[in-house]
Amino acid sequence: MGGLFIRHVEDAGVWQILFYRSVAFSILVALFLLTARWLGKSGGRAMPTPTVIVAAMSLALAFILYVFSVQATTVGNVVLILSAAPFVIALLSVVVLKARVPVSTWAFIAVGVSGVLVIVVDDMMVRFDEGIVYATLTMLTYSLFIVLLKADGRVDMMMATFLAGVFAAVISFALADGLVMTGNDLRFAVSLGIVQIGVQYIFITIASRMIRAEEIALVLLLEVILAPLWVFLAFGETLSAATLLAAPLILLAVAGQAVTALWRERRAR
Repeated sequence: MGGLFIRHVEDAGVWQILFYRSVAFSILVALFLLTARWLGKSGGRAMPTPTVIVAAMSLALAFILYVFSVQATTVGNVVLILSAAPFVIALLSVVVLKARVPVSTWAFIAVGVSGVLVIVVDDMMVRFDEGIVYATLTMLTYSLFIVLLKADGRVDMMMATFLAGVFAAVISFALADGLVMTGNDLRFAVSLGIVQIGVQYIFITIASRMIRAEEIALVLLLEVILAPLWVFLAFGETLSAATLLAAPLILLAVAGQAVTALWRERRAR
């Protein structure tokens, strides 16, 4: 939905969109934090530990880079590159969480990365596509955030999610050339903060207490299928031949990783 909402913004600049998106996001997450504490359902101590701060900065950068990527290239390119996140998360899990990665996962990583490279090389051979660069950086910073959600079970990582919105809002406020925008643009910017990332990242943070990091990313890959479809139906934005070639490779790798992960989990029971 993010790409669709951003395409509906008519006049506002990127930093203006990011500011109101981040403020709306922060308010929603703050309300959730307060409600959870009042009900005694918080996920641990709400402390700004180094892990929390790094996770928050990673997500804040992902928020910012995502909007820049969608403004600079097609939504299809962006979401297909983001679909490589489970593989980066698997790699980061080895380094940060000392997790063991099965041989099959490495094979699927190779297939998925080859699909991403098809998109990147094709775009870069035609022209330098800064949108591809932004999308790749979005995927890397988002992956780091997902892994860090699992790094410290003593603290409530919802604090990191909240601070990510605050950091993004502060950065956007400092760099925005004015904050006045039309009612239509404001409506979509706020909707981005509440509908597209607000509710989504609240549930992501809660899910991180229950399932593995790479499994979180796999569930979110439904957007890979749906996001380009919404934008095509609304604006007629099509995918390049290279993207259409890369899509089966990436989706095959992701689906294969999901199936083998479930198989291993059932066999372990």
